[in-house]
Amino acid sequence: MFVVPFFREKIDCDFLKIKNECFEEKNKGKGKIASNVGGWQSNSNPLDFIKNNSNLFINVGGKVNNFSSLHGMNDNLRMNNCWININDYKSYNMRHIHPGCMWSAILYIQTPENCGDIIFYNPAFNLMSYDWREVKYYNHFNSPLWKINAESGDLLIFPSWIEHEVNPNLNENEDRISIAMNFG
Repeated sequence: MFVVPFFREKIDCDFLKIKNECFEEKNKGKGKIASNVGGWQSNSNPLDFIKNNSNLFINVGGKVNNFSSLHGMNDNLRMNNCWININDYKSYNMRHIHPGCMWSAILYIQTPENCGDIIFYNPAFNLMSYDWREVKYYNHFNSPLWKINAESGDLLIFPSWIEHEVNPNLNENEDRISIAMNFG
């Protein structure tokens, strides 16, 4: 009856170049604290970064609009904002949503081993967790949450209203780097 649309695809780009640009942005300022606990999050819409990677953002925007159209939704969307996440050892992102937009996207730039899964919560999570205690095996119909071990190059697109969080990066030597975007 009711489904939550979700998209995952590999994107090809120069990840080393983008990784270096992410660290250049980090060196420009202290960033902000939003859902991040530890780590670093850029302010919204780092202009130099967007300008230097315009083809990447055009590509992602096209994928978001195609995905939106496939689900009978507006396919003339624009990127509202984007930001860079750099999570070092033990840093994570608390459970949150992205209000004020239709779709959110995350592009993973660097995902070392043990860097933390992203977890999406079923909108009926509280009811399912309380009332559905006799599940034989979890599937798309009865799972209260989904954990995704994202890899470098993964683009995830999902409704902005779906609650999600990212587990701590337990890799002591390498950061998890991602770019988050909202479309509306």
